[in-house]
Formats: sequence, C-alpha cells, structure tokens
Amino acid sequence: MDDNDDAFSFRVLINDEHIEIEEMGLYCLYVIKSKIIILNEITIDGNVYVVNCEIRCKGNNVNITTQLYVTNHAIISQSLIQSMSPIQWNAKMHHDILVQMQHFQDKVGNYANDQYEDAVSCLNEALQFAMDNFGVSHPLIGLFYCFIGVFYRNASRYDEAIAYFETALHFFLNIFGNIHLHIGNTLYNLGSLFFDKADYDTAIECYEYSLKIRKYILKINDIYIGNCCWELGVSFEQKGNLHKARQYYEESWKTYNKEKRDSMSLLIIKLKEYAI
Repeated sequence: MDDNDDAFSFRVLINDEHIEIEEMGLYCLYVIKSKIIILNEITIDGNVYVVNCEIRCKGNNVNITTQLYVTNHAIISQSLIQSMSPIQWNAKMHHDILVQMQHFQDKVGNYANDQYEDAVSCLNEALQFAMDNFGVSHPLIGLFYCFIGVFYRNASRYDEAIAYFETALHFFLNIFGNIHLHIGNTLYNLGSLFFDKADYDTAIECYEYSLKIRKYILKINDIYIGNCCWELGVSFEQKGNLHKARQYYEESWKTYNKEKRDSMSLLIIKLKEYAI
C-alpha cells in the first residue's frame, strides 16, 4: 500500500481522533468522512452505509457481517458487490418508516408498568404498521412478537407470553433456518418463561439450544453466555441435579469474571455452596 492509499485506509480513518462516534447501547455508530475508503483484509461486524463516496477493496478477505447500504452516487468495488449484494438506500423504507416505528417504541416506553394492556395495544398497532410496510416476511415482524411477549411476561401472564415468543420463533426459523442470533435470543426468553412456570425440563432445553447457537455455532463469547449458563445452573439446581448446576455456575463464573459483572458476588456464594 503506497502513502496515498494509506491515507484512505479504513484502519487509519477509523482511528482518527476526530472521527464522530455515537454509542447506542451495545452498538457504536462511526461516521467516516472521506471520498475514498480502502478496505484491506478486514471484517466489519455490523452494517455499513456508503453515502456518496467510493469503497475500494484490496486483498481477498474483506467481509461485512450484516448489510451494505449504498446511495445512488456511491461507487463500490466489484469484488464486494459479488460477495454480498449491496442494498440500494430507500429513504422511505430505511428512514421514514423506521422513524415512525421509533415513535411507536417511544410511545410504549411512556406507559407505566400497570398499563401493559395499553402498551400491548400500541405494539399491536406497530406490528400491523410494520406488516403493511415491510410485508409479513421481514425480521422486524418477529421482533415485535417478542416485544409483546415481554410485556405479557412482565404482567405474569406466562401462557400468553409463551404464545407470542413461540410465534416469533417459528417466524425466525422460516426466515433464517435453524441457526441465527434471533433464534438463540428467542429460545433464551422462552427458557425464562418455562422456568417461571416451573417447567424446568423445557427451560433447560431452550437454554441449552440457545447456548449452542450463540457460543458453539456462532462463536460469540459475551456476557449473555454467562447469563445463559447461570440460568442453566439455577434450572438444574431446581431439579436437584447439583453436579450439573455446579458445572454451569463455573462456566458462568468464567464469563462474568472476564466481564467483571456485578452478579459475581452471588455466583461466588453458589460456587462455595456446591464446592466439593
């Protein structure tokens, strides 16, 4: 790479001290302002939006894990086009409608805890809006079923919550097949609901498959792995299988210790309790 290329390197631009960064929960938005950006032997874990600039690729290992959105005046390297099919930016679909969806989400957030029926009604309105604009085969539809399930769980209406999460699960399975993060997350929520109903065998089934998808297939290692192992430990403890409970508490310990989680103190108590 010559000096001119180096100035446009993604790695150089992303580490510029003047770059705009906005944090949104677990995610970050990086705004890189350059007419040319060169990707060289790199994997970008997330969405990329190319707005009126040129993306060049060098080397054979350039990957974007989610979606590549491009505007009319963007120029994209042919090798990148062949590997992932860029999505043409549509202001109505990718901005205006999502702003309206955010309006629904904000409205739901304003309801008090005892107003869950009003919140669910608002979510159903948002669900219908999403179906009308995205069709019935968009992942967002499944997510809304999950959101409604969360509200029913918070109201301790477990059977209704399970029905919504199971609908979401079948929805995601039809779209993504058997392996996807949405499927793992939905199974985790179903596990929590079956645990609440004291159906520990079904809860363990859900948690184990969720853990398998997230850790062993998608190779993700984050705090949610610790959470899943913790819930498996508690579930096996409720069944009286203290040996399996201890195994999962230890696995949870490894993850929480790495992430320095606040729940470490309770986990230490559990490990001492089952220490051999």
